Amino acid sequence: MPEFSFKHVIPHVGPTEIHLYAPGDRVYRLLDKYKEISRLKGLRHLGALSHALPGTCQTRWDYTVALLYYAQSLDLPGMKSAFNLEGVRFSSAQAALQTVALCWNIGHLPGTFPVEKGVHRYLHEENRKNPVNELSWPNNQNQNVQRIRKEANRFLREQDYLGVARVLAVIKLLFMMRDDADSNLRRLVFEFAAPFLLSYEESNARQWYKLKRAFSIIRHLAYLTLDISLTGLEWCPSIPSLLRQETSREGANLQELSDRIGEVLSPIERMVYNSLYHRKTARKEAAIVADWVYRKLKESDDASSKIDAWMKKGLFRDLRIGRKPTSRSAVIAGSIR
Repeated sequence: MPEFSFKHVIPHVGPTEIHLYAPGDRVYRLLDKYKEISRLKGLRHLGALSHALPGTCQTRWDYTVALLYYAQSLDLPGMKSAFNLEGVRFSSAQAALQTVALCWNIGHLPGTFPVEKGVHRYLHEENRKNPVNELSWPNNQNQNVQRIRKEANRFLREQDYLGVARVLAVIKLLFMMRDDADSNLRRLVFEFAAPFLLSYEESNARQWYKLKRAFSIIRHLAYLTLDISLTGLEWCPSIPSLLRQETSREGANLQELSDRIGEVLSPIERMVYNSLYHRKTARKEAAIVADWVYRKLKESDDASSKIDAWMKKGLFRDLRIGRKPTSRSAVIAGSIR
């Protein structure tokens, strides 16, 4: 039985009731307590690229709910059985996926990837060996936090700008745990959320692999669900119907599901990326914003505090990175979310 439910209208899916299972319901309440859900409801899914694509209004909360929807829709053998992982009890694999889904977007800054590209460049230029040391961390540097910090440095050394939001998500969760005495939530963050987001684990390799493969599937489904409507493609499949069809096949499993869905959606995914993220105006906006962010941080006397303040914002204009306008795009970019 679900521990908590809420309703949301998901693009291309329609009005949907999301059922959260333990411990996903507790993560939801934690994020709600710290106003993170409200922040995500105002944070544009396309971030700074919204100027290159005026009229887009989907948010990172829409994307999060789409992830939750596909997590509860991933009806495969073994996905509904309770299990323990690293000392954390999950009511099902779907509940574990919901937990990841709720944490996945909380590290995004307003403007999302273009802004994070500028942050990534700044962190690596300031401290190439230990880039996350340039960020604000909780003062209580216990053994768990020290381990996570070490793994975060390793992760960001290996990753491009796409890894910045995952590091910031972990830091945000750690700050929440600083004020939360719930030992079960702390274990969830230390032993599950942080290892998943930063791609490290020590045991139960088979279970970790299963969850990562499953999350990869729902992540691509959720992205395409939001992005397809923005492309003007004359034909595209119903992604929820496709998932129901493939999961209902006799003997369906994660590997087969991933292969079959990839076969259908990979060509469409390439068209979506070319139409949205790789179009000339989008690449130009991303380059302008990334450079603004980098320069703003280089000019700052306390860049870590500035990034920390940005983590609490939901609107792009709240970053206050605007420089003297040199083009029409520069004039408008300062007012978008």
